[in-house]
Amino acid sequence: MDPPQAPLYFSVTPGNTASKRRRILRCPGDQQRTAAARRNLYRGAKWCADGTAVLAQAEDRSVHVLETPQETDRPGNDQETHQEIGSSQDTPPTPWTPTLISRQPTPVVCSTWYPSASRDSSSTYCFVTSTRDRPVRLIDAGDGRCRGVYPILHNEQFIAPTCMMFSPDASRLYAGHDSAIDVFDFARPGEGTRLKLSPSRKSKDGQKGIVSAMTFSPDAASGMYAVGTFKGGRVSCYTEDTGDERVMELDVGNNAQRVSGQGITQLAFHPLNPYVLFSASRQSDYISVYDIRNPSYGPYMYLYRPGLTQQRLGFEVDWAGRWLTTGGTDGVLRVYDVNPPVNDKPVMEHDLHTDSIGSVSLHPFKPWVLTAYGSRQPSAFERSLEDNDSTSENDDSESENDKSDSEADQSSESSKEVADGEETMAVPVAAHATGALGEHGIGSKGNSVAMEGETLSTDTSSSAFGRDAGIGWIGALEVSVFY
Repeated sequence: MDPPQAPLYFSVTPGNTASKRRRILRCPGDQQRTAAARRNLYRGAKWCADGTAVLAQAEDRSVHVLETPQETDRPGNDQETHQEIGSSQDTPPTPWTPTLISRQPTPVVCSTWYPSASRDSSSTYCFVTSTRDRPVRLIDAGDGRCRGVYPILHNEQFIAPTCMMFSPDASRLYAGHDSAIDVFDFARPGEGTRLKLSPSRKSKDGQKGIVSAMTFSPDAASGMYAVGTFKGGRVSCYTEDTGDERVMELDVGNNAQRVSGQGITQLAFHPLNPYVLFSASRQSDYISVYDIRNPSYGPYMYLYRPGLTQQRLGFEVDWAGRWLTTGGTDGVLRVYDVNPPVNDKPVMEHDLHTDSIGSVSLHPFKPWVLTAYGSRQPSAFERSLEDNDSTSENDDSESENDKSDSEADQSSESSKEVADGEETMAVPVAAHATGALGEHGIGSKGNSVAMEGETLSTDTSSSAFGRDAGIGWIGALEVSVFY
């Protein structure tokens, strides 16, 4: 049997860095909100393993599941798809609405699909989500019920991991937080085993800082995984056999001033080359490329994309290891040919959106590119303050305006206050075929229901945003084809 062929995501030739594009699906970030509080955006989105659904993290403390419409999810080769697109390029995109909205009482920190999640398999159709001051939850993507709970406790308080990943065989869940990683037996919900990356807060040994990115090597036999933190921008590698003993530390190199990052935001190994590691940082215009066989050498290449922002700007390498796609603060989608040897010049640049592209995800079997774009925008009130600042010559007035802006940010941050009994269960927004829960599903043993003392909340009025009335967001999800 011939090996599967990667989709023709981008039709590029030497010297041709442009391409035509047509939007197939579009989901505006504010479509699920009331007219009085229409402020939302998607921070990131990713296809599930077979491309039948998308998991998207929204700014309004919710996680959305959007299923691929049946009429567009039919078999077909790339040539047929591109011919259809070329003949119907003026057709507007199909409106796309979530089939499930999982609302949370506190801000969503991160979420990720179960590795083999599929709409056609009720037992694997699930995802894990991390919310502030709450345990990690395994959520059924079909009906929103809680299948299991994975708590991280410190001083009798719940800790929300800042990043999560599954082991290559999907038997363990890794959850990173402050200078530590908790490892859970995924089939048995409950507390896990803690790997301390640093002996203590005062110790200078080990890897310190909030764990912000993790990724496993494609060489499953090695059990190696890379870990990055927000502190220092350094990357260390560990193995499942050695536990918290790191096997190597990657040097930032002599060009640290060129990268000027303030903490790792994403790590990814090349799917076909376990020695090549890509690293993205916040407040950095470059994606660093490492050869882990030379850990002291530092990055041997930098891939440009505007990223001087605190917002996470994701990238993705397709499963065949040919393309690295990334967005930037300028709304331009850049495509790099990372089939060894890696080329530091983009083979395609497309002015895709008018705002920052927060994440890019490639459909596993079709030439579809999913982008989540948008960023926090100042409200009319904030803009009026800025206008007053620019026209006023009174220093005291400028100081008061700055104080108002600071208080507005603090108010937005403190809006996480929620009643103790409020539940984090999902609220389905459409009739949906669901599978059995707790009988054959993943995480069916142990905590397969809501935690004791919690009650369901079906409030969709987004009252938690009352203190954010002066804040605005713009953004959407779009699926595009380039031809």
